[in-house]
Amino acid sequence: MASEDSTWIAFNRRHVMDIFQCLGKFLESEELHDTIVVVGNTQFKCYKPILAAHSGYFRTAFNSKLNENKNIYRLEEISCETFKLIRHAMHTGCTIVTEDNVIDLMKAADYLNIPFLENECARFIQEVLSLENCLNFYLSGKHFNSEKVKNFVWPFILENFYSLCHRDNFLDLSTNDLLKLVQSQI
Repeated sequence: MASEDSTWIAFNRRHVMDIFQCLGKFLESEELHDTIVVVGNTQFKCYKPILAAHSGYFRTAFNSKLNENKNIYRLEEISCETFKLIRHAMHTGCTIVTEDNVIDLMKAADYLNIPFLENECARFIQEVLSLENCLNFYLSGKHFNSEKVKNFVWPFILENFYSLCHRDNFLDLSTNDLLKLVQSQI
């Protein structure tokens, strides 16, 4: 016999997968949408609860008294292709990250305040970080002011200074970064 204080908490992974599958179908059919996000010349039919659940940016926008009756939101800072990937990830739980899109996704995740996407991008960069791409990742992270990228790529650059100093894009580093690198080798 169970005591009155007994509690049963069950996490059903299958149920979660079913929900994501259903959300993915909504994404394809665009049924029941309640807001439109305009990126460039493309309109994306979206669902406020899904956007708000994933994005601090949208949560704030939807809760603002200034936007109370607003159903169309324009994003200027993000490309159409990047928002398409983000929207897909929010609805399906499947994030598609490549070396070609990771910096754009990271920038958008930072701008839209989407922690899960920032973490996925950071994990991806850590997995693929190499002598061939580290300077580009660092320079992009610096350009987009992504502390997360800069903070884990910089030690790799320090560690591989001698291998990197002969690369074409090595001199694209700022004077301050070059000075720090040289000083670290003394």
